[in-house]
Amino acid sequence: MEDKKKQNMRPCRICKRTNHLEKDCYFRGKPQCRNCKRFGHMEKDCRLKGNHQANCIEENNSSDQLFYTCNSVAETGEATWYIDSAASNHMTYNKGAFQTLDESFKTNVKLGDNHIVKVEGKGSVAINTKKGTRIINDVMYIPNLRTNLFSVGQMMEKGYTLHFGGDSCTIYDNKDKTLKIAEVRMKEHRCFPIHLQYMGRTAMKAQEDQSWLWHRRLGHFNFQGLKILHQKKMMTDLPQIQAIEGACEACLQGKQHKKPFPSGTSWRAKAVLELIHTDVCGPMRTPSHEQNRYFILFIDDYSRMTWVYFMREKSEVFKVFKKFKNLVEKQSGRSIKVLRSDRGKEYNNSEFNKFCEEEGIEHQTTVSYNPQQNGVSERKNRTVMEMARSMLQEKHLPKAFWAEAVYTAVYLLNRCPTKAVQNMTPIEAWSGQETFS
Repeated sequence: MEDKKKQNMRPCRICKRTNHLEKDCYFRGKPQCRNCKRFGHMEKDCRLKGNHQANCIEENNSSDQLFYTCNSVAETGEATWYIDSAASNHMTYNKGAFQTLDESFKTNVKLGDNHIVKVEGKGSVAINTKKGTRIINDVMYIPNLRTNLFSVGQMMEKGYTLHFGGDSCTIYDNKDKTLKIAEVRMKEHRCFPIHLQYMGRTAMKAQEDQSWLWHRRLGHFNFQGLKILHQKKMMTDLPQIQAIEGACEACLQGKQHKKPFPSGTSWRAKAVLELIHTDVCGPMRTPSHEQNRYFILFIDDYSRMTWVYFMREKSEVFKVFKKFKNLVEKQSGRSIKVLRSDRGKEYNNSEFNKFCEEEGIEHQTTVSYNPQQNGVSERKNRTVMEMARSMLQEKHLPKAFWAEAVYTAVYLLNRCPTKAVQNMTPIEAWSGQETFS
């Protein structure tokens, strides 16, 4: 009720705002400058007279949002922005600065001389920094604006920290709060101008195209993982990856799944082949070109290296396991110590159990209807299937190519970073082999 009364108030005759009465006005009794219209000083003492102008901008649909900035003729330029602690939004008059611009966005703002100008759009601006490209979103395009404005409030909403002290404003990164990304010195008339280097639309588009290309090349691997591959030099010739905000249609259709299993804090192997996870996926509705309907995964717990085999029937699991065992033990010079699987009959039978006993392999099985206990293989199964579906969807291939897509997904995942292995890809942790050789 109180808010409704405030909205119905007549504008205060002193400051023109509608959220209080004239008798309660903060500026009552204070002098008002006829030059800049601000309260607290006379025209003869105005710091904005002469070669400097005041830009008072008020957004029509929010009359309380008044903000000011000083515009020095010496500092004017399309790449010069002013840090403004009262600005509600980032604003620029430079249309060429935008990477994307939604010109359907329209509103009005009021300047200090009560002249109303139009907001002709809202979009994003890309700038070059020492730490790479940064995207500034939700920037208003106002052709008749005199200066470009950086909104302190909008930066804080995005997680950036701004510290004003001494004669400078320091801006800290929105993720790493100790990382200083800019230090802006206070200039004459207490202004904080910052000069930006815009990234050209052509360069930005080329970088986005490269990012999408490598996203698809690596089986629709996530962009954060691609950035890690580049930053840690896990893959040669991989260009700098730009995080893309848009959605990948193939990923949306190929990666719809249930809630993930909790990662848990289970025991981790200290060396290769100390623990092998395994799981069977299938049957597939459509047989592969080789008439297979199942695939089985073996995952080394230490390195997260993964092997895949295709089968026509589940009864082939025992034969495939012996084949896998011979391969990895010869390659590594080590022996499998523990095998972890579910309680499916393909694993839990007398022939399989007898073989494990004779070979000195501890066969661990999960509790029935509790696949989370074998979460490593369950998650890997899901990830492989998501990548395979995304690749098939991307190229509109028949479902009979599912085995080729699964094999490709496993090959790529062995060469992509994973949180379970620090600073190495699975194939590096397994054999020391370079990621792509």
